[in-house]
Amino acid sequence: MKLESNSANKSALGLANGSANSLPVESENQTNQPTPSLSPTAQKNVDAVQKQLDQLQQQITTIKKQSVVVAPAKSQTKTSTLYIGSGSTDNRDWVLLPSATITIDPSQYSHIKEVRFEAGLSILNGEAHARLYDLTTSTPYFATEVSNNTSAGAWQTSDAFQIPNATHQYSVQIKSTSGEMATLFGSRLQIVSN
Repeated sequence: MKLESNSANKSALGLANGSANSLPVESENQTNQPTPSLSPTAQKNVDAVQKQLDQLQQQITTIKKQSVVVAPAKSQTKTSTLYIGSGSTDNRDWVLLPSATITIDPSQYSHIKEVRFEAGLSILNGEAHARLYDLTTSTPYFATEVSNNTSAGAWQTSDAFQIPNATHQYSVQIKSTSGEMATLFGSRLQIVSN
């Protein structure tokens, strides 16, 4: 094949004046690869992800700008156990036990939230009952009554109750429903305060 050297061929090749310097030269930074194009579905997905990313960045910025709110610390509660005493009876009526008496001064505790009465009771037959009694006001605390109907000693706990905000003397009353010996092998108050 013979190349003719004429000006038409030279200009078609960009070689006017016969110089190779006239050729278009690509810069070293340009690539000769085609630009990828996304399908419409893929482009929608990319746009959706970009939108979510923008929203997350806005949320992060908003959170950083907000002041930190610290919840106040919960007040801790403290439980104090006050031992009252023990005793026994075979009486079917309520009997005060002088050996199970205590004086409570509420000012010795921070704010009293609640009090619970606990009694360790046993009996051979029938039921042994116990309750707290306020000697200062001569009033039984009916809500503190607990019972046990086994010879195996068991601690019983009353529901929570409140005591007056003044110094009072308390005792334990017990009784036997059958006339058998009812034993109070221990009694105590659980005072919950904060």
